[in-house]
Amino acid sequence: RAAEAGRPTAQLSLGLYHLYGHGVERSDALAADWLSRAADAGLAPAQNELGRLVQSGGQGVPADATRAADLFRLATHQGHVQSMVNLGTACLVGKGVPRDEARARRLVQRAASAGDTEAVRLLAVLDRPGGVAELVADDDARPPVHCAAGVEGCDAESHASKKNGQLSPE
Repeated sequence: RAAEAGRPTAQLSLGLYHLYGHGVERSDALAADWLSRAADAGLAPAQNELGRLVQSGGQGVPADATRAADLFRLATHQGHVQSMVNLGTACLVGKGVPRDEARARRLVQRAASAGDTEAVRLLAVLDRPGGVAELVADDDARPPVHCAAGVEGCDAESHASKKNGQLSPE
């Protein structure tokens, strides 16, 4: 009811429930609809999740790397750490944005400075010889780096429990 009444956090939660099939029909299209509503309201975690979904596409959701990068950018401007990593990864491989290793490194460094462990791991890969080429070659074989809880395959309940989907230093 809260999602239908226009509460963005409830729309985010319902979108995630549909995305992962928790207690409701698993549906990328329904997930995209609810996540879009929350993202349009300016909710950074919804922008990140919708970006992840449209970057790779899904059943009934066409892949659109440019739209995904735009969504990651909106969330990044709000300080959303996971979106910094996702936008940085997009910049690194040129997915939806021009390839820009320096910008990618800056974004990932900001996320690492905020305590994001995936960003720290990515920086380690970027710093080793051949690391950039390895990430670029591997990009098509994997989904975007972060979901709202910061772990691939995380569940919708953990998404809903995060305050505004922001990571805090651990």
